[in-house]
Parts: sequence; C-alpha cells; structure tokens
Amino acid sequence: HAAVFTPYNSSNYNSRTVEVTVNVAKRGITIPSGIGGVYTGEKIYSGLSDTVTYTVSDDGGINVDTYYATLTLTDKDNYKWIGSDEAAVSVSYEITVATNSWVSTPSVDNFTFGETASSSGEAKFGEFEILYKPLGAADSEYTATAPTNAGSYDVLFRSTSANATVITSTDSFTIAPKEVTVPTLSEDEFTYDGTTTFTSGLTNTDEYTVTDEGSKTAKTVTVTLTLTSTNYVWADGEGTTRTLTYKVNPATVTLSGLTASNSTYGDERPEPTVTTDID
Repeated sequence: HAAVFTPYNSSNYNSRTVEVTVNVAKRGITIPSGIGGVYTGEKIYSGLSDTVTYTVSDDGGINVDTYYATLTLTDKDNYKWIGSDEAAVSVSYEITVATNSWVSTPSVDNFTFGETASSSGEAKFGEFEILYKPLGAADSEYTATAPTNAGSYDVLFRSTSANATVITSTDSFTIAPKEVTVPTLSEDEFTYDGTTTFTSGLTNTDEYTVTDEGSKTAKTVTVTLTLTSTNYVWADGEGTTRTLTYKVNPATVTLSGLTASNSTYGDERPEPTVTTDID
C-alpha cells in the first residue's frame, strides 16, 4: 500500500509518499466443547450447531460411549482455530449411563410340574436376567438354570443393560407336584383256563411304575403302583403307592357222559366212565 505523509509545516517540508506493508491477522476461534447427554435410548448429539464461522457435522450416537463432531471453518483465510492450524477439528462428547428403574416389578408365577414357567416385569432400560436358587439357600447358590422339579424357589431379577445402572429385585415361587389319578382296571376278574397268564394290563408311565406278577392259576393278585418321583402326588391323597387287585377265578368243570354199570356182590366191579371239558 502507498502512504502519503504530509507535514504540518508544508512551507518548510515536502510531502512524501512511501510503500507500507500491512499484515491482517486471522481471527482466532475458540474450539467449543461438546455437550452430549445421558442415555435415553434415542439418538443424542453433541449439542453444537452451525455458526457464521464454522459448520458442524455430527452423526450422533445412542449407546453409552464417546462420540465426535467435526467442526469446519467457513472461511479459513480469515479465521483459525485457537490451538489448531487445521480447517477442521474434532470435538468429543459423551453419552453417559442412565439411572435405571422398574417400570413394573418382575415376578414369576407359581405353576405345576410339567407346565411352562411364566414371568413378567419390565425395566425402564434394557432386558433383565433371572437367577434361581432353592428357597432360603445362600446367594452363592443362584444360577441361571431355571428349576423344573417340584419345590419352592427364590428368584433374583437383575437388569443387564450396559447403558443404565444395574437394578435388582427378588421374588419367590413354587412348582407344585402334578396330581396323578389312580388308574382303574379295564377288567378285574378272569377265569382260569390252564394256559393264560392273566395280568392287570397296566404298564409303567412317566408318573408311576407298575408291579404286577400276573397269575396263571386261580388266585387274587395285588398290583402296586409307585410314583416315580416327588414331582407327582396321587390325586386322592398322600403316600407314594396305591394298590389294585384282580382275581383269577377257578374254572367250572362240566361233566358229561357219566356211565356206571350195576354189579353183584362178589363180582368184579366195572369202572364208571365220565367225560369232562378239561384237557
């Protein structure tokens, strides 16, 4: 640039023109801090927005973590970042852990052996795991394996979301033994025939075993039914065994063709003859 110097006393001094170099420095822009927020399950951003001096590129995030927004100068010839010579800088921000709570208190319903367990409950954030132990057992006994045998159990519910604080709740439930109806015999009387071994016709089941010796001869036979485990109870009362009986009756012999001849005392007596239906 040309600069002209004009003296106050122009009568004694001449004006003078000189070349002057003027440097205009870039205006420094302070790099702002990202804001972020507490986890909500929805997308959260840095909280920064475009200005006259820079634009913001921010994809946001959902889960608890550190994220970055990119800030780019709109006029890099006249502005610069304080602390960086680059036109674009990254600004970090965090999504932090939320405070979890129960929307509905979890529980496990009582049920009967052989049925499917049913649980309910809801955490504000994420799922929850269920741990089980025998009723009154030490906490070290908790396991993720759900019990299937009849009995009473404690249950621990524990939230599993990495995005929220851990919350727990406890409950207890009972698996009741399944009631078993004592079977009836389709036939409880038979007649001896000399060849057949008669039985009750009952066979083992998942619920009970059958002890039945059967009989080929005329007699009364006792059948014993024994529950296979404590997962079952007889519907008609206590105890683990029940007995049933069936009877093999003697056969009735039919006589036919009976013959006998008269004789005189002292003579040889002829043998009588008879025919039966027995082989």
